[in-house]
Amino acid sequence: MRQRFEVSTASIRYQGGTAFSFAPRAEGLTPSLEDAGFDFSIIGMIGENEIQYISPELILTIGRDDDDPRILIVTAESPVDVANPRQTARDRFTLCSLAVRHFVAGLAAEEVIWHHKGGRYLTAPGREIEIQRKPVRRAQVTGDTAVAKAARRAAAHAADVGAVATDAHTDDAGAPSAPIALTPERRRRAMAEADLRRDATAARRRARDRLMEASPVEPANDYEPDEAATIRALRASQADLAEDRRQELNLPTKLTIYTMNSTLCIMAFPVGAGLLTYNLLRGNGGSVRATASAIALTGVALTILGQPMGADLTAALL
Repeated sequence: MRQRFEVSTASIRYQGGTAFSFAPRAEGLTPSLEDAGFDFSIIGMIGENEIQYISPELILTIGRDDDDPRILIVTAESPVDVANPRQTARDRFTLCSLAVRHFVAGLAAEEVIWHHKGGRYLTAPGREIEIQRKPVRRAQVTGDTAVAKAARRAAAHAADVGAVATDAHTDDAGAPSAPIALTPERRRRAMAEADLRRDATAARRRARDRLMEASPVEPANDYEPDEAATIRALRASQADLAEDRRQELNLPTKLTIYTMNSTLCIMAFPVGAGLLTYNLLRGNGGSVRATASAIALTGVALTILGQPMGADLTAALL
């Protein structure tokens, strides 16, 4: 069975009329790759205009385009069944970018077009332009067959990828800022296409917002049972706290009640002691009305029993 590979490519287009010998330019690339930590078991020229580096994890191929000698194509490949595909993808792009840096150093290029992980990018000095967005894989909830999914992916891949442009969001390794001269006409066209893409994105967002506004809103009290019980308990505790604060007495009132309790203790100790204990247990000092009523009733009782102190106490309250 033929092994499948993930591929990252860079097409270097040199300015019109630029000519150079491929072999001398490729000689200094091997030490640069070795300094970066790449180790290849096989290195060799294929004809006069192509060189290849092969290792178990990566394959790098650099050669002139057969149809246009001004274009130099850099291809980095890695197997799809590696142990760490994310790190391998970063290494693959790093290898490709190192080769591009080597071949544009000292020799100005008109443009470099990158293909990496489904994205297509065009680099310029201090700026990267995304020509094709990297595809986003979304979860399929329709129960389509694998054949249907593959057909949709193939159709999307075959679509025209040069229609629009926007500011690039490069991959993990990032596209290098090579010394490349971008023509004014190409720059104006790219900026206009970027504006079109941004306008389309804004229109999609506005449509999504309108759809969300039109969707039904859940009732405000539609809570889970546990959450509703918790909210009711919190509200009840807050109501109890407010009621306790309203019932709290100020200091002069408390002093008046305790003075009346003391007087009652002098007149009838058991009754006064009981009322004082009751007020203390309540915690808020008791009630002036209840204390006065207790003193009046005690005075009446003492009067009935023939105690002179009861008559004086009843007269003082009445």
